[in-house]
Amino acid sequence: MNKKIPEDVYYNYIYKNDKCILVKDPKHSDIFFNYTIWYLEDIKNILFITKEDINNIKAFLEEIKVLNLFDNEKKYFTYPPTHDRLHLHIVPTNYISYRRSEELVSWDYFKNNK
Repeated sequence: MNKKIPEDVYYNYIYKNDKCILVKDPKHSDIFFNYTIWYLEDIKNILFITKEDINNIKAFLEEIKVLNLFDNEKKYFTYPPTHDRLHLHIVPTNYISYRRSEELVSWDYFKNNK
């Protein structure tokens, strides 16, 4: 087990493939859904992300569509991250993060620019 990924991710996941793991974030509630995709490659944060990484995450997002867990969502990375492992947050569009806006980096930026 990789110590950079929280232990509960390995045991309480919703879906997993050889590149990513989808989990309910601890901030998930009855009011707001909150999911996190953890990337299994050893990438510390968004500064080291490559086109291949983006394509792997895109493919994973396509795989999990069939689960119908979220709709009308926004996806973002945080920088600096809470954990030294690349992970993508998925929340409702009206979700307000406790993080400062300059610490939230939209998934759209990466999927469209890498």
